[in-house]
Amino acid sequence: MHLNPQRLPLLINLGFLAAQARTATHLDKKFPFTVKEDDFSTPERWDSVHNALMDLAAMDVENGFYPTSSPILSESGLWKEYWNLRSYFDTEEPDEPWC
Repeated sequence: MHLNPQRLPLLINLGFLAAQARTATHLDKKFPFTVKEDDFSTPERWDSVHNALMDLAAMDVENGFYPTSSPILSESGLWKEYWNLRSYFDTEEPDEPWC
């Protein structure tokens, strides 16, 4: 297993993007008719989270890294989606039973 040095910055950025998207979603539900100052809408924020998650899943498959847990992905509610995306990139099954 080779751990990519770009994994941690990508994972931190993913957590940051997910927090922004979750906050924007909450604000949109609470104040639906508020005019926003920025041009970055809530769906675009979730798209950037999804793209970063795809990059992480592809990187992990390429490096043969099978994490048993990820607090950032779990807290963001993205752990299950991470493994679903991994299944698109992964061609061989891991030996670990938790995957």
